[in-house]
Amino acid sequence: MRSFFERVRAALAQKGYQVEGDHELGNGGMGIVVLARQSRLNRLVAVKVIRPEFHTAIAVQVFDAGESQGLPYYAMEYLVGDTVAARILRGPLSPAEVRQLGCALLDARARIAALHRAAVA
Repeated sequence: MRSFFERVRAALAQKGYQVEGDHELGNGGMGIVVLARQSRLNRLVAVKVIRPEFHTAIAVQVFDAGESQGLPYYAMEYLVGDTVAARILRGPLSPAEVRQLGCALLDARARIAALHRAAVA
């Protein structure tokens, strides 16, 4: 049986995304994030592939979303910098950082909710 990562690589290739490297950028309970090249636009994107049992997500700007071989995926803005977890390890967030992060998360949630509503309509 193929690993989830191998399934992701094959599924995204069918949609025009070539996974870069042989590892994930990150993972969590809902799925994994891989660095991929979007072939038709020749740009690097972070693609979050949701495990089928968790087909909902809160994310950054989403360029593309779909399903391939039974695996839902999102191609989203690739952001350079620390993860929230890495930033927290450096010490407490300032009130301004907390406000900025909170606003960004709320905005992302609103965008994803709008995408889900549009897909259902």
